Amino acid sequence: MFSAPTPGDKRHGGIVRKWHKPIGPQELEEAVREAMNANHSYLWAAAQPPILALHTCSIAMAELLASIAVRAGYKYTGYRYTSRSYYMFIFGTERIDIPIMFRGRFVATRNYSLLAELLNSYLALGKRKLDRLRRAIASMLDVLRTGCEEATLS
Repeated sequence: MFSAPTPGDKRHGGIVRKWHKPIGPQELEEAVREAMNANHSYLWAAAQPPILALHTCSIAMAELLASIAVRAGYKYTGYRYTSRSYYMFIFGTERIDIPIMFRGRFVATRNYSLLAELLNSYLALGKRKLDRLRRAIASMLDVLRTGCEEATLS
């Protein structure tokens, strides 16, 4: 949950609360009250996808991990070379941003049960996709290990 005095004002606004687990209606209601006490006129609830950042030993391993991620359902992957490794990023697409308050007035439902259910459904989607990626990487672990061992020998 993010609040701000004006839209996009990250300097004077900020995260009210964040969770990495399913949330309940009472937690959402408490976060809304907390944002209102800060006198911020804008409030959003969001569920964000997994974002992975990792380093690989070679471009071949970066390409292999990117293809594994795409097969696991991740739409956005990429890599770039650093002085010691290939920095990879993998982004999920399971994201939703819900405006709760606009100019100090509620624009979304105050049905916190429904809101929690919606946010939790996006969290569950992201976690399922992350589990698919974990299983896909685990099935390729020997190939990944061998590839990095070969890359360090050359």
